[in-house]
Amino acid sequence: MDGTPMPNFGDVVDAGVITDDQLWAVAHYVRSLAPEEAPGISEVVGAVLLEDTALPTSVTDEAWDDVERVYIPLVGQIIVEPRWFDPRVDGVWVQALHDGESVTIRVSWSDPNRSPDPDWADWKSQVVSLMAPQEGNPPAEGPTPDQLVLQFPMEMPQGMDRPYFMSGDNRRPVYLWQWRSDSDSALEGEARGIGTESFQTEGQDLTVSASHQDGQWQVMFTRPLVTDDEADLDFNMLMDIGGGSLISHLGMSG
Repeated sequence: MDGTPMPNFGDVVDAGVITDDQLWAVAHYVRSLAPEEAPGISEVVGAVLLEDTALPTSVTDEAWDDVERVYIPLVGQIIVEPRWFDPRVDGVWVQALHDGESVTIRVSWSDPNRSPDPDWADWKSQVVSLMAPQEGNPPAEGPTPDQLVLQFPMEMPQGMDRPYFMSGDNRRPVYLWQWRSDSDSALEGEARGIGTESFQTEGQDLTVSASHQDGQWQVMFTRPLVTDDEADLDFNMLMDIGGGSLISHLGMSG
């Protein structure tokens, strides 16, 4: 519209800077980034049983192509200081498989850059000064990694009774999987409330495969359903034997 701060696309077309076809190509590309329909939301992720096929060994394995994706919306952490009201990631897609011996979960989300990114570090202080709430301890200086935490109940929930979505509490502790992009490794841990998170440094039964490509992270965790470590969650407690599927009431933070 003439008279607004936005430039008139007709001018750049007339000047030969860009063509109508190129403008439509950009519009179609942007439209392709969104699904045809708004994704449904589920509180439960079911892991499909693979009987005659091996579990995927990487995030790009073709076995994931036929696995239903569950969309889980996310919000910024606004419970404890410092709070963040404008998170970059507002949702993730989750898929899960198991073979009766191990379970694997793939989480995907959009993120334009892979952190820590030296090219982004110069701009971080400017963004933080503009967007970060002026409360609590200031964000750490320097590059920070991308990270993902999956949270599982230590016991099978009954009815609508769930652990607190942020690290559980004393009555309902939670089992954690954590991945960080700087070390590209996974850790198992547990928590009994915000600030009580602790992670194992030895005896890890959890493996991870991660990839950042075309503005999207894909992180795949794999772990035996049952381990020799008493501190680990026994996933058989969450097994729906009749349906052959692993039911996981999980929470996430990034």
